[in-house]
Amino acid sequence: MYCFNEGKSPEAIHEDFPLLKRAQIYGAIAFYLDHQPEIDEYLARSEREFEEVAVPLQQANPALWKKLERARAKMGEPRT
Repeated sequence: MYCFNEGKSPEAIHEDFPLLKRAQIYGAIAFYLDHQPEIDEYLARSEREFEEVAVPLQQANPALWKKLERARAKMGEPRT
C-alpha cells in the first residue's frame, strides 16, 4: 500500500512487483480502500514497532544497519 499511497498506478506497481498478477494488485487496493482506517493504523503501529528495534540495532551494529537501509531503499520501502 506504500506504493499506492505514493500515487503509483496499479500498472506501475506491477512493474515494481512483476510476480504479482494485476488482479492481485487491484484486489489488494480494493481491500485497502474498504478497510483503510484499520490498515493505516496497522501500518503506523508496525512503523512504531520497527523504530523500537531500529534504534538499538543502529547503535549496536552500524554496518548491518547500513546493509538493511540499502536493501530497504532497493525495495522501495519508505525510510523511517
